Formats: sequence, structure tokens, C-alpha cells
Amino acid sequence: MKYHLYSFGILLFVLPLNAKGQDKALDELIHYQFRDCPFLSFEDRTVENPSVFCLENYAFKYSFDLNSTVLTFHIIAPENLIIPKSRSKAKRLSNFPPVLFGDTLISRTNYDYKSSGYDRGHLVPAGDFIWNQHLKNLTFYHVNIVHQKDFLNRGVWLGLESKIRQRVIDSKSKAYVYTGAFFAENQRDSVGENLVDVAEAMYKMVYLPKEEVAYCWLFMNKIQSTDALENHQITVDQLESLIGHDFLSGLSLVKENKIESSLVMFDGSKR
Repeated sequence: MKYHLYSFGILLFVLPLNAKGQDKALDELIHYQFRDCPFLSFEDRTVENPSVFCLENYAFKYSFDLNSTVLTFHIIAPENLIIPKSRSKAKRLSNFPPVLFGDTLISRTNYDYKSSGYDRGHLVPAGDFIWNQHLKNLTFYHVNIVHQKDFLNRGVWLGLESKIRQRVIDSKSKAYVYTGAFFAENQRDSVGENLVDVAEAMYKMVYLPKEEVAYCWLFMNKIQSTDALENHQITVDQLESLIGHDFLSGLSLVKENKIESSLVMFDGSKR
């Protein structure tokens, strides 16, 4: 399968993103070559990963076996969270176009969510791009959403996203964010006309290079309580053991081990 890689100077979009039923070819969305992808700055890029695709404002790792994105990488920058005087707040789309991989259409549609009992949950939050309409639009694709229970999506998960943004604004520094879905082997529900698998759990890891600290959370998808965020915090090492992904592998081994084994509470409390 051939993928065309576009340079910075070429416009990516010819048709409107919110056109109903619009299919978008993935090669029209790819913006960076794998080794130049800024969202993988702290990952080991010496060996190219064909399942990772790097767009203009986030990268994602896609599993064809699960028919789902399993991990996204993006940067939250202060300048994307504060509206310039010359700008207005970007509008939120309601439609999620599917994406073509070469000649293969991702067999996930809006009908896989309708009456399923699950929300269309963003992995990369639209709210991380408050004024840039183009970048916000890019978060409204089926490769960036998964089935998420409403209690999680509209509750503690939404609150976490907001707290991370506020941390970026207060610290005036970038945060590298990893968001993913964990699919258990024998405990998955399948919903929708395409029998799409539903993740058992959702996770988020935030690395702040300025502070050299990482925060990590794990939530069961069917959560039915409003537990405090600290009750869901785990170490990066613990998450890696669960999902089999080696985060921050681009750091020195000494620094990586120190950061990933430490449990630093996001709210500043100690355990």
C-alpha cells in the first residue's frame, strides 16, 4: 500500500471537512514523514512503525485487527489554548467523516455509535485547539474517536482534559500527551453494524519535559462513579506492563527509568 507524504507548503484539504458522508483519503491527511513527526519527539524513531500515521496536529497508531486507533500522540501548546484578540473561538463539528487507507475504507461509521449506548469519545481533544478552526477540524475523524461510555466521556475524562489544559496555561510550557484505548483479549463487546470492538479501558499519559515529570491515568470504560482523579493515577511503568508500549523510549535510559517509575500526583499531593 502506497502512502503519499505531503510537505509543509501544500494545502491538505480541498473539500470541506464537515461534508456529510465525506470520505477522506489518508494520504491527503498525512503531513509529516514518520521520522520528522514532532509528536513523537520523545519516542524512539530509529525503526519506522508502519502502523503510526502522523497528521498535522497529532499522530495515531491504528490497529486493523481491532478496526480502531489504539493510541494517539499530540502536543498541547499554550498558544493553542489562549484566543488571540484577532481570533474567535473555533466551532465544534458534529460530523465525523470516515477515512480511507489507500483503497480500504475504515469500516467504522456514525451508525456504529448510534443507539449503541456509547459516546463518540475523542482521543485527541478538540478543546486542545480552541481558536484554530483547521486544527480543531482535524480532531473530528473516525481515526480519532472510540466508543466511550457517557459517564466516563462526559465526566472524569472531560475533567481531566480540562485540568491538563489549565496546567499547560499555568506553566506556560508544552505538554506531550499520549491517549489510548486498551482492548482486553476475551472481554470485549462488539457493537454497531460493523461489530466494532469496544475498549475495556482508557488511558492518558502526560509528559512535561520542562519539569521532567510524567503523569499517567487508567480508567475502566464502564466506570460508574465520580472517583477523584488521584484514585486512577498509576505509574508509566504500570501502564507499559498492561499495554505493551514503551513510552519515552527516546530519552536516556537513566532519565526514562526515573520518570516512568515515579508516582508524582498531578494535584500536588504525596502518597
